[in-house]
Amino acid sequence: MKDKANKSCSKTSNDGVAEEEEEDGAKNGIGTQKKSLRRDSSDTKANRSPSSFVGYVPETPYSLRRRIKKQLIKMTDLSVDDEEKSTDEESNGSEEEEELEKKQRKSKRTSSMQTRAKDYLEAQEQKSKTSDNTLSRLELKHFDLETLRDIFDRVPRSHPTECHRLESIYRQCFAKWIFQLSNGYNLLLYGLGSKLELLSDFREVLMKDHTVVVVNGFFPTVTIKQILNSITDDALEHKGVLRRPEEQVEFIEDYLSNVRNGKLYLIVNNIDGTMLRNQKAQSILCRLAQIQRLHLVASIDHINAPLLWDQAKMSAFNWVWYDVTTFKPYVRETSYENSLLVKQSGSLAISSLTHVFNSLTPNAQGIFLLLAQFQLDHEQSNYTGMAFEDCYMRCREAFLVNSQLTLKAQLTEFKDHKLVRVKKGADGAEYLHILLDSSTIKEFMQQRAPKSR
Repeated sequence: MKDKANKSCSKTSNDGVAEEEEEDGAKNGIGTQKKSLRRDSSDTKANRSPSSFVGYVPETPYSLRRRIKKQLIKMTDLSVDDEEKSTDEESNGSEEEEELEKKQRKSKRTSSMQTRAKDYLEAQEQKSKTSDNTLSRLELKHFDLETLRDIFDRVPRSHPTECHRLESIYRQCFAKWIFQLSNGYNLLLYGLGSKLELLSDFREVLMKDHTVVVVNGFFPTVTIKQILNSITDDALEHKGVLRRPEEQVEFIEDYLSNVRNGKLYLIVNNIDGTMLRNQKAQSILCRLAQIQRLHLVASIDHINAPLLWDQAKMSAFNWVWYDVTTFKPYVRETSYENSLLVKQSGSLAISSLTHVFNSLTPNAQGIFLLLAQFQLDHEQSNYTGMAFEDCYMRCREAFLVNSQLTLKAQLTEFKDHKLVRVKKGADGAEYLHILLDSSTIKEFMQQRAPKSR
């Protein structure tokens, strides 16, 4: 009973206190809010479990931002991983396709190579069929050289007035050419058409006051030794003996330097001729061009003629180039060439052989006649040529040579003139064969017979 009384007293006292606080809050306007806050806090505390209070950290704006940022990073990482997986799958698929394509290409290549190899082997197994049709077997009507020249002379020339006008323009340059030659330059004429007539007219102008030597480089047997002999013996009238070309060049230089007002003009038609294309001939002509009082005038017709000279030779020649296109046919320049229209046993072959034969020494002429007679004596049999040892013994008996070296030197000259061919037989021995048919050799020997008697 006493406890109940105490509880009731406490309630009444609390109620009284509350009433007093309400009255004070009404006055102040604050007491009601405190009471409500306390009730709210007591309610939240009563609702929470005891474990929720352990390690509790209230969320702030900074922590919220970090949490959102982490979530965004995870989301981006997941998307990137998905993209990489998809690209890896695509790349794997493309690599597989490329490998398949490569395998297909390799298989195609191997198959094509195999087919080509089979075709090649089959073609090698078959016998090759070569045709025996040659230009020499054409059924053409052959002429002698004079008849062929008459036919060509009857062909009308095209544009004669224009060609004559060009030549008149070039002739007006003669004074200029002489002036340039006197100042240490040399002239080189090039262009389409023969320049023989133009250079012959220039020679007539020069011959009025000076000595002129003319060389036809297109001649098939011309040599640098013959050119030097014509200068020293004919033009300068030297009476001594000069064996080596270097000695002849030194003599020409000394003679022209010692003679007062001595000038020599050398005109070379086709300095790019077949017999003047070697290095020896070009080097000697280069030395002649460097002599002060020797003036060189030359012409070229081959398209690759400038390739004969390197930079040193070009500077030594000291050329002044002139384009003198005449459009004239190369009649004399090609008269010594072989043609299908000309009989090989006619006057052309005989005249060429005669010129070559006359340029040889007496011993060389005897060796050639010995070879020619031997070839005529054995023309009925299967003639392969005269053995070198047999030729040496016969030549030694005739006192034409005294050793095998001298015979080989003479044969080298024959080979340079394209008269004799040397080839090895089945037994390994060397055989000599004249590169002319038997009818030409017979006609040549008949012409030489009266002179030998």
